Amino acid sequence: MAADPVCVCLNENSASIFMESSRDREWVRVYESGSSMEAIARKFGVSSSTVRRHLMMLKVELRDGREASIKASTKYPKYPFSGDALEGAYLCGFIEDCHIRKSGRLIEVSTTTTHPSMEVLYQRLFQNYGNIYRVASFDHLHLYYRFQFATYLESSFEEALQKGPGLPPNVPRAIENPLLLEYLAGLVDAEGGVRLYKNGRMADSVLYITINKYRLLTSLRRVFGGRLYFHERAWRLVFYGKRANYILDRLNLKHAEKITKSAFVKKARGQRWNAVSDEWLSIVRGIDADVIQYREQARAEYIRVHGSPHPKDLMGL
Repeated sequence: MAADPVCVCLNENSASIFMESSRDREWVRVYESGSSMEAIARKFGVSSSTVRRHLMMLKVELRDGREASIKASTKYPKYPFSGDALEGAYLCGFIEDCHIRKSGRLIEVSTTTTHPSMEVLYQRLFQNYGNIYRVASFDHLHLYYRFQFATYLESSFEEALQKGPGLPPNVPRAIENPLLLEYLAGLVDAEGGVRLYKNGRMADSVLYITINKYRLLTSLRRVFGGRLYFHERAWRLVFYGKRANYILDRLNLKHAEKITKSAFVKKARGQRWNAVSDEWLSIVRGIDADVIQYREQARAEYIRVHGSPHPKDLMGL
């Protein structure tokens, strides 16, 4: 393998040798595609000053935020939001798992995941509206590799991408309303879970949403019922049995893992636990195996870009 080229950088007081790495070239590529230094820093787990310093050493012409946004808006085609009310309601729920920020005249939507099905869903939701960036990164808190995704969308998405402490004002509070159900589907795909559990000798269903938004979950509880409690630094709204079944039968989920789990739960509920538990555990183990493989892909991509594992990578010791 050929060695990375060396850049010699001089200033008034000293001369320093700077090794240009594949990570630096990736920063240049993403920056010249219109991404901001702050966005690059967030994706790679470094400070924006580090990104700026490396770009300057590589003689990249730096831009202000407005110029970067303009370039991002012209580098790749951008398409306005469809205006479809159901799509907008779903996005309102889904983006609870995303970071949303204004970038000049554009809206940046980013998220991280260790689940390949989430990547497929993110691509499905946004690929028709703009270019999608994918970067491997390392979670400093939980010590695992993951993928980060970002896209820049037109300002026509602003209403569909609003986040607040409670239910969005344009989502009705009626249990059978299609907009509320579509919003809930997006929220479950982003922040929810579906499980089969043993209720005595029988199998029954559980649906839950975990998010640190008490007002939002309280509003949903007023409409759908359920049990609300605090769970590991966040609030959780849980629906058991008939209530979970009622909601699952009406949700148009789009996350492949949750579609698979929901389909099995709806088929298995009411049957004897011993008759369905092995197949349920097989589904769960298959998803877990996919997650492990996906994290390994993220690790390999991270090492390819950075030239070495993350310093906190225990596997690299």
